[in-house]
Amino acid sequence: HNRFLRTPNVSVVKLDPEMPEEFKDAGAPFDTVLCINVLEYMTDCSSVLNSVRQGLEEDGTIVVLVPQGKSIHGTIDRTLGHKQRFDKQELRDLLVKNGFGLESTHELNKFGALAWGFYGRLLRRKRISKFTLKVFDKTVWFWRLIDPLLPWRGLTLIAIARRAGTASQTW
Repeated sequence: HNRFLRTPNVSVVKLDPEMPEEFKDAGAPFDTVLCINVLEYMTDCSSVLNSVRQGLEEDGTIVVLVPQGKSIHGTIDRTLGHKQRFDKQELRDLLVKNGFGLESTHELNKFGALAWGFYGRLLRRKRISKFTLKVFDKTVWFWRLIDPLLPWRGLTLIAIARRAGTASQTW
């Protein structure tokens, strides 16, 4: 909320994403909905996406950010309350099934995927130490440079989609 305090064309609204009526109470329809780190906590992602679709304008956009990589779901995810991680095709299918046309996907933080898997699956730690996170934060400029060169998937997946019938569906 504070980030957009002085941005008059942005409204930040807190609501329960599984309750479509809350979108109406919040001033829907919206042109864009950011669904950032939401779906991994849900048992029924379809109800969330259905609520979002109902809260969007006809040509409205949803930006979804989720953790990627089912194979690295481990103790850190469980500590955070993540019920799932996603892969690109699964997220695409979920969006299409719920009335969206996928426009593009982006993945990032490939090095972070290694660390997440190492700590959460191999070592079975419940968290990553502050020291390790600090080292990563100080070297993120380097990881950004080599990210496109690494052959595996990123830790994070971003999808941009529109209400069905308005997207080009190229990715």
